[in-house]
Amino acid sequence: MKKLKPKKNSPTLLIADGPGRKPTRDEIALCAYSIWEREGRSQGRELQHWLQAEAVLRQSPQQVAIRT
Repeated sequence: MKKLKPKKNSPTLLIADGPGRKPTRDEIALCAYSIWEREGRSQGRELQHWLQAEAVLRQSPQQVAIRT
């Protein structure tokens, strides 16, 4: 696992390498939280943020980890 340094006051995200790997619930939650923050902490879009995070992590977990 790679441990990436987060931005100040952000949680640490651990990414396990591997092709076809399914992202963990914690990885999806952290990515969804990051999306929520970037979008101005809008309310009522939890499911959309979750699904977006899941899709992004399945495509390229390394790129997402760097942006959180």
